[in-house]
Amino acid sequence: MYLQGLDDASWCRCFPATLKGIAQHWFGNLPARCINNFRMLAYWFTSNISMNIPAKKTSLDLGAIQQGDEEGLMSYVRRFNLMRIQIQGLSDDVAYIDFFKGLKDGSTFKLDLVRKRVSTLHEALMKAEAYIQAMELCAVKLPTDYKRSDKR
Repeated sequence: MYLQGLDDASWCRCFPATLKGIAQHWFGNLPARCINNFRMLAYWFTSNISMNIPAKKTSLDLGAIQQGDEEGLMSYVRRFNLMRIQIQGLSDDVAYIDFFKGLKDGSTFKLDLVRKRVSTLHEALMKAEAYIQAMELCAVKLPTDYKRSDKR
């Protein structure tokens, strides 16, 4: 649609066609004849609607994801990945650094990443998956081990 050079009235008539969702609902609820020109429409729109648009996620948001003291690795990885997929153009290096920094200090998994010299997010996530599976397997077998030690 080519709109350059249109007068205010035409801009105001074309504007609703660009809206959807909550913005369209907001526009539909405006009182009749309350808009005198496009500048006024633009002002009302930005002051009412643009504040409701969620901010785009950045690597700063990803860096804020920290594994809680009582949080398991699976939960942390899930939260980290949910944030990571919302960030456009995120480099693997930055993602890995944020992932590593967010892990609990002193955790055996974090130490394992250092010991094995893991340097990419893909590698770290693969190690995390293997670590989670191993921990789940050990947790399932743990009660059996207790029963054996009780019989001694």
